[in-house]
Amino acid sequence: MTDDGKDTDKTNDTRKPDTTERATDAAGATGTDSEGRSEVRYSIKLDAQSCEDIRSIYGKKADNAITAVEEGRVLKYLDFFVVIGNTGEYVVVDDFCTCHDFAFRQIECWHILAVRIAKHSGSYTCIDEWYLDRLLKNGSEPDSRSEAGKQ
Repeated sequence: MTDDGKDTDKTNDTRKPDTTERATDAAGATGTDSEGRSEVRYSIKLDAQSCEDIRSIYGKKADNAITAVEEGRVLKYLDFFVVIGNTGEYVVVDDFCTCHDFAFRQIECWHILAVRIAKHSGSYTCIDEWYLDRLLKNGSEPDSRSEAGKQ
């Protein structure tokens, strides 16, 4: 305690950091990805104890999820996440994933766990152009029906 009666012992401090404190802890970077989409990446490094706690609960799923988060393979779009997995890209919305493991077993897959970890740690990339990107990809391919009518 100080002379004015204030407690200076940080171990008893139960305050939660405000957003300005968190913002200084997060490394934010803005740029473009390999396909030219604008992106913003926020990241707070997971500490070793947090990783071990997650691994003790989730086992092998945790290894895949933590690796994906650390490698920046969790992307946040407007209203969903995409996890770049080992064999493809999977859309994650709440407790639903488009991967085959989730479809077959109907239990939490490592993609869902990766999104939860990314949300908690702030380690994900924000991308706003998913809808436009998909529209342009679909619109740029020749329509086989219109090609058939030209013959």
